[in-house]
Amino acid sequence: MRNLLASDEHVAPNRTPPTSSVPQKRKRAPNDASTRSGETTPRPEDGAPSEARTPGSVAPLQSSTSVLKPPAFVASHEPGYFTTNDVPQSRNYRYLPAVLSPTYDPAVDDFPYYQTGESTPANCVRVSWEDRSPFIRVTEDGLGLAGDKGFRSARLNVPVREGQWYFEIDIIKGDGNGTSSTDSPMSGGAHVRLGWARRESSLNGPAGLDGYSYGYRDRSGEKVTLSRPKPYGKSYGTGDTIGLYISLPPRREANPNDKDDPARIVPKRAAIQYRGSSFFESSEYSHSKEMDTLVDNPDEFYKTLAEQSNATPENAGPVGRRGSRAAGAQEPLRPLPTLDNSAISFFVNGEDQGLAFQDLFSYLQLQQPKVKAKGAAVKQNALKERENHFDDGTLGYYPFISLFGNAKVKINAGPDFKYAPPPSYSPNPTPAQEQMSEEDPAASDESIPKWRPLCERYPEYLAELRKIDSEEENE
Repeated sequence: MRNLLASDEHVAPNRTPPTSSVPQKRKRAPNDASTRSGETTPRPEDGAPSEARTPGSVAPLQSSTSVLKPPAFVASHEPGYFTTNDVPQSRNYRYLPAVLSPTYDPAVDDFPYYQTGESTPANCVRVSWEDRSPFIRVTEDGLGLAGDKGFRSARLNVPVREGQWYFEIDIIKGDGNGTSSTDSPMSGGAHVRLGWARRESSLNGPAGLDGYSYGYRDRSGEKVTLSRPKPYGKSYGTGDTIGLYISLPPRREANPNDKDDPARIVPKRAAIQYRGSSFFESSEYSHSKEMDTLVDNPDEFYKTLAEQSNATPENAGPVGRRGSRAAGAQEPLRPLPTLDNSAISFFVNGEDQGLAFQDLFSYLQLQQPKVKAKGAAVKQNALKERENHFDDGTLGYYPFISLFGNAKVKINAGPDFKYAPPPSYSPNPTPAQEQMSEEDPAASDESIPKWRPLCERYPEYLAELRKIDSEEENE
């Protein structure tokens, strides 16, 4: 599938992007409007500044460079921190930089097609320009973040999909301290919540708001997920350095005999032009009813799962939110898979606060029930066609920074840290790991690093995306 260009010159606010690229022959064909994508893209919203769009032809093509121009930084009331007004940000869509494929040949290709690009500054871990709340202000190097008003969040530009990783955040202003006349007028001063989040986690709330993210609160030192804080570690604030560690098991490969396996790599995206730059646009992953039920009422969720597992063939059927089996009831709740032996822990100025979370929820989508659509359901399924129930290559756990008021932080992805953990650090060694250490002296060598600095994840992730690009071009 080629990633063909959809211009932002003709944008309808309530339209949605194509589910995938339009297949296109390499040889030039007669110009036929039917070969072009019939969809247009939504106007980026959620507080992002906008400008008038002039109807006309497709925006000029970019050069073949793999790096986009830097965003236009607009000064804020806080010196050194900026908003960005020329990157797409939309509540229900996500964006990745895109550039012309090096294999595109205008002499033989009817339309240009694209591959994953980088935005400036390139080749480094930093905040994602496109994957943050527009109320999070940034420094030009992408390493400094400042809040404004209520809790808003930002993801960094790399997900963790497997392995053990560590990075640090310096708290420039936090824990309610430092309130001044230039701070947000909201009460409570400046607060920070740090953690890890999946793609589904909202940028309009703090880490730990749902089951898609895990957070560590500054003033109380509590850990929080599913909106339920629990005692954990030390409080932290202005001047402290917080270390964030995550360990995920090897990524599960898709079952080649199961076309519905959520672990399959299936990108659904369209290349668009937005204010002179190209981006891949795709629908954001949505919340599942299972996770929403778990957040609202954990007892109900687990009770319903137990009732479903005890159902007999005579009473088997759709289960409602309260376990009822009536005609027209909702489909059964699906269990929420977890990642065995996964773990998250935090450090405060080098002091290990211990294991915060383990057996995290899997970042893959829940497998879709095999239901044959009839009648009105066909139309409903067509509306959901743009949803992606598979891994598009961007799933994983992202470093997640949540700021309240005029809180400020700075990212350090390594390789040089203020307080690096011991090379052999592991908050929850498994029985297999402990046995291996006993049997293999090399495995227990504490000088051999078992974790990696987050900075090393960037080139690895970019290579993964470029591999998907190449496979998609060859289809």
